[in-house]
Amino acid sequence: MGVGEVVTLRPLFASVARRANLSALLALTPPFAALYFLTWASGGALVVLIVNAIVVAILVGGIARMAAVRVAFSQDEIVERGYLGGVHSTPAAELASVLVVPVNSGRSLATNTHVFFLDRDGRTRLRLRGQYWGDAMIARALDAYDLPIERLTEPITRSELRHRFGVNLYWYERHPALTYLIGGAAVLVITAPLIAALNSVI
Repeated sequence: MGVGEVVTLRPLFASVARRANLSALLALTPPFAALYFLTWASGGALVVLIVNAIVVAILVGGIARMAAVRVAFSQDEIVERGYLGGVHSTPAAELASVLVVPVNSGRSLATNTHVFFLDRDGRTRLRLRGQYWGDAMIARALDAYDLPIERLTEPITRSELRHRFGVNLYWYERHPALTYLIGGAAVLVITAPLIAALNSVI
C-alpha cells in the first residue's frame, strides 16, 4: 500500500438494508393512516402519532447507521466504523498475520469466508465475514497489507468454528442460544409498550 493510499470497504448489507427500511416506511403508511382515521374522533390520534414517530425514528436511524458502516485500510492503521456508531482504530504495525476460514453457511452447500486480522498474540484485531462484505471486498482487504496468510483448505461448520477458533469470535457467536434469547427479549421490550399503547386507543 502506497503512502497516502486508503482502501475503504463498505458492507453489502448496507444498501440492501437501506432499501428494506425505505420500503418498510412506505409499507407502514397505509396502516398508520387507518389508525389515525379510527382514533381521530376518540382523541387517541396523539398516541398513534407518538408511536408513528418512534417507529419512523427507529427506521431512519437504522438507515443512517447502515450508511456509516465501513472499514478503511491505510498505510498506518485500520479504522473500523461499526453499526452502533463506535470507531475503532488498529495500528498496522500491530498486525502479524491473517487467518482465512471457509465456513459452511448452513444446510446449503455454499460457504462464507471468515477473515481474521491477528496481532502477535493471536488476538483478533479485525473480523470480516464474507456474507456481509462479499468476495470482492474480502480480496481487497487481503491485499491491503503484506502479511502472512493462513488459509484453511477445507470448509468447516459453524460448530467447528466455535470449537477451533472460539477465542477469535465475538461473544455472541460463542453463545448462540444466549444471543437468540437476548434478541427475543429485546424485541419484546421494544414492541410490547407500542402495541399496548395502540390497543388502548383503538
